[in-house]
Parts: sequence; C-alpha cells; structure tokens
Amino acid sequence: MHNNRLIKLISSAALFYSISVSALQPPPMSYTFPLGAYDQHISDWISPSAALDKVLMNSAVQDAQMNNFTYRLMMPWDDQYIAELLTKKQSIQDDVIANLNQYDNNNRSAIWKGRPVCNIADKNNNIPYSNSWIQKLKEQANVSQILTGVQGKGIALDNLNMRALPTDDHFFADCNTPGEGDSFDYLQFTALWAGTPVYIIGESLDHNWYLVRSPDVRGWVKKSGIKKVSDQFVSKWTEAVNRNHSLIAINSPINTNTLFVMDEATGTKRFSGFIGAVFPLDPQAKQEESGFRVLIPIEESELPVDAYLAKNDASLIPLLPNLSNFSQVTNNLIGRTYGWGGINIDNPSDFLNDCSQELKSFFTPFGIWLPRNSLAQVTDSMMIGRVDRTFPSDADERIKKLTQEEFQPFMTIVYIANANNTAKHIFMYMGQYQDPVSHAAVVLTYQNMWGLKPAPGINPVDGSALPDGRYVIGKSVLFPLLSHYPEKYPNTDRDLVSIATKPLFVVAHLDQLPLVPVQPSIQFWNYLGMKFYINKWNPVEERFAAFVDPTQH
Repeated sequence: MHNNRLIKLISSAALFYSISVSALQPPPMSYTFPLGAYDQHISDWISPSAALDKVLMNSAVQDAQMNNFTYRLMMPWDDQYIAELLTKKQSIQDDVIANLNQYDNNNRSAIWKGRPVCNIADKNNNIPYSNSWIQKLKEQANVSQILTGVQGKGIALDNLNMRALPTDDHFFADCNTPGEGDSFDYLQFTALWAGTPVYIIGESLDHNWYLVRSPDVRGWVKKSGIKKVSDQFVSKWTEAVNRNHSLIAINSPINTNTLFVMDEATGTKRFSGFIGAVFPLDPQAKQEESGFRVLIPIEESELPVDAYLAKNDASLIPLLPNLSNFSQVTNNLIGRTYGWGGINIDNPSDFLNDCSQELKSFFTPFGIWLPRNSLAQVTDSMMIGRVDRTFPSDADERIKKLTQEEFQPFMTIVYIANANNTAKHIFMYMGQYQDPVSHAAVVLTYQNMWGLKPAPGINPVDGSALPDGRYVIGKSVLFPLLSHYPEKYPNTDRDLVSIATKPLFVVAHLDQLPLVPVQPSIQFWNYLGMKFYINKWNPVEERFAAFVDPTQH
C-alpha cells in the first residue's frame, strides 16, 4: 500500500522507448534504479558472530537524550513557553503573511521567481495557480485573529497532514524537471501523529483549519483532527508522560497489515499506528505481559481513554541501543516509499517518509528526538554532542574517514547538500561490512532517498548539454556509500553522481552528551526557528541565519 506512486512511476517508465544519444529526442526524465545488486536484508550484512547485545551509547547519554525527548514532545503545553509565545503575536502574524506571499504567483519571493509551478489538475502544462487562488487563501488564513481569537492547548485525534497553507491543494514546482513534480508538494510540511500535543494559535475563516504549533513546526491542520483539551486532560496526560519508563513507541513492521489503534471501552478503531508515534502508559491500568495499556485521545471523552498495543507492535522507550534492536527497527521500516513531507498524494490517509522523517521515526523508539528537518538534525545542539564539519572534499577520503573508530555505527548521521544548502539530504552511517553480493568491504548507509543524478554529458551531434534526469530509488534502503557506482544512466554512457561528492558533508554524533542542556525557554525555539521553517546553518560563520524556504526538507 505504500508503493502506489512508485508503481505508477514504473508503469510510466515502461512506456518510454530506448533512444540513442544522437537521436536528438529528449530522454525520459526518470528511470527506476535496479536494486537487485544491493541486498536489502540487514541480517545478510551483519556477521553471525557480531556482538548483537553490544550497547552503542552509554546510559548517561541515553538518559540525557530521553530527557530531551520528553521535553520536546511536551513543549507545546509548557506554560512558560505559551506565555512567551503570546508575546510574539505580531511577529508570528507577519511570518504567516510572508509565507502566504511566497505562494503568490503575482508577487513571488526570490526563491520562487522564475520557477514554473503546476497543480495536480494540469501538471503536464505547468499552469500556475491563478491570483484568485492565493487571494482566497489569504482571506482563509484570517491572520488578524492569530493569537487573538481561538487558541489553547490541543492534541491530535488522528494522523494529520501539516500544511503550509489552509488547503488540501497541491503546489508543485516544474513538473517537467527531474526531482520535481507530483512527488514534491511544497505545501506539505510533515505528518502530525495522533496523540501529539499542540498549541492552537489560529483558525481559518471557514472554521475548517487550525494553525497550530507542534513540537516540531508551525502549520495548518484539519480542525476535525484536533481536540481542544481541558486542564484535567493535560494534567492526566502530562502526569503519565513524566513517569519513569512510561512512553510507548509504535514499532510495527510497515509491510504487515495496517496497525489500527482502538479504544478498549468500545472497540472502535480510532487511527492507524505508524513508527514515530508515541503514547504514555496508563498509570492506573493493570499492564499485561502480552502488551501495553496506553492513553489515547478521543473526541467523545473529556479525559484520555485506554487503548491496547501488543508487544509485537510497540516497545517501551527507550530501547537499548544495541545492534539487535537497531536491526529490528531497520527491518520494520525498510522499504517505506519516499514521500516529501510524509504526504501520500494518492492516499492522504496513508503516510510516507522523506529522508529526515525516516531518521526521526527510526530513532524515536530509542528515545532520541530528531528535529523534522535534515539541516536541523545535524545542528541541534540540544540533541547532538559533536558535529564534524572537517571532512575532506574527495569522496574516497570522506568514505575512508567514516570508517574510523570515532564514528559509531547507527549513532552517526550524515548531512549532505549543495554549497548554498539546497538539494539537502540526510542518512545514517551503519558501519563497514562485507557486501553480501559483491563481497567487497563497503560503508553501509540507511536512508530514504529519491534517487541518483546522472553526471553531466554532451550530445556528440550538436554539442548541447544532455538533459538532467533521475535514477529513482524512491524508498528507504540499505545502500553502500561509494565514490563511483557501477551502473550507468540508462541508454547513455553517463556515470551516476555519488552523494558522497556533495559540497557540504556534515557528520553528527548522537552517542555523545548534548552540548546544550534542556532549558524550558522560548529562546530555544527562536534558536531553532520559530518561523515556519528551520533556520539555515551558515557553515562559514558557524551559526544560524534567518532563512525561509519552503522547498527544502
């Protein structure tokens, strides 16, 4: 069920015919990468003699990570945070207006100027939205009432798409450009899992959308999916969360039937469970050997109610960070279809992962909170203890350096980007292993990736540059980090560009104590970016600079 778009892509690719370089006809933008030569079973990579119970992060670091996790999860309900948030009314309203203007095709910001856009109804012709479309959304945003009208503590009743604007419409960049089109809806921020605390700061004019602050980002969600909660609800939920060893993470394989979470009293299916979602244990319920009794929100009840999660679908946070548990989570997540911002355009009630959401979901069962943005995942000093920005520029030297002892497998994440922090991506370093297929010693990564680009090429007939393209992977995979891949871009002699060659190559260690202790202060949120988008890290000045770009995850 997670492969609808990839199946559609493969079906479309089957219609393309082979052409020669000299034919002067444009080749297909995308082909499907042949993964057959890349083993996707983690058990085939790890030696049977490996120490599966070896702990890869000491208890002091894991305790600090867990404290940070709980703090970040509950931040939207923190009274000090809310009090200071209310003082930011004007700046937040200004941010919302600026964000609306970015999608105005008649008054577009620098990041969109000159870039064609298309919509789902007429994507083949790159027809942009009309002026009336954005004007209506500016009215719907109801900016003057933000932090003035409807507001208060809330919680997600269901899994929701968090949007840049109060609409289900899609906003694509040029649908005829590789790496763009209907897999990249730039109105999508992230998935908001059921049971996530939020603070409501506004409501759309038609009363169908709430503007909320989640633990990760600010955006628009369907009002029907949010419950305003009472002080009694907050007290019971918070008390349960703050108990030692009281958080339960969904940890169910994605390739099994959808996990439905239902309340115990009525047996009603309330929502699907995805890896990354967490719920507190019910402190008053009798726990069972076969599973966990957790609290969930439902619309009909003033207080949280009981739900049951079997132990093969969930785990107590934090899991011990050893090879056995990392392998289990890998098996549970691998193969998840790529979806920008987590949205499944073909089935909005289903949810996918992009590169940063994949890692965020992966580390949740271990009590490690990752931000919802690839750049922030290697620059959040409340989460990481060390960042290495001194990697050599040569791809082979970079790969060699990763194999040094200081880079702990599974606890090291790597951020790559162009020099101006565009075309961002992030993945996890899993260690050095013998490839089960080629038997060569390779650096193995885990990542949810869209695909690889072909190297630039010249048409020998007229000397023109060959068009860009993508060799699409489109899901989470085990993938060796090589400086050169043996595959050629189809129907050409063009090499594939390795992600190890990106100008920016930044490595973060999750197995060391965070540089900044947990501080319940709004300054922390300003540091990460109170605006809709995480701030941009300046690699020269080693600081964050104001940056609002909805096109970068």
